[in-house]
This record gives sequence, structure tokens and C-alpha cells, in this order.
Amino acid sequence: MRDQDLKKQSFADIWANSVVFNELRDVNNLTGKCGCCEFRNVSMGCRARAYAATGNYLDEEPFCLYEPKSAALKDQHKAPTGVAP
Repeated sequence: MRDQDLKKQSFADIWANSVVFNELRDVNNLTGKCGCCEFRNVSMGCRARAYAATGNYLDEEPFCLYEPKSAALKDQHKAPTGVAP
């Protein structure tokens, strides 16, 4: 987003065409537990905290205590480490 400049572009142009803003608007880009959370369309987690903690604004919200139901289902189906399937 560093190359975006309100002196050279309108806010509307930056809002509509910025890669960062377009990635943020699409909840399918979220990763970690935010990416599989059933509340991602409502919450989306805090993108600023995700960025501060990981350097990736699309990563999971580090302070969210909620465990998505779909994440728990995925964990139940994982084979234990060191055990052949």
C-alpha cells in the first residue's frame, strides 16, 4: 500500500483498485482459523493484530479465543503423528 498516494490518486480509485483492499474484502483470503471460521463474514478478526503478530494481514487473529467448529472437525480427522493411516 506504500505506492498509494492520495495526492496522485483519488480515494475512490485506491479503494476500488488497491490489491490490499481487494484482498481484505474477500473473506476467502483469510488464513488460519479465521479462514475456516463460520463467523468470518461477520467478524473477520482484527487484521491489524494479525499483521502485527505475523506480518500477514490475512493471517488468523492472534487474540481470538474462539475455536471454529470446522477447525475442530478437521483436527478430529487428522491421523496421530507417527501412526500409519
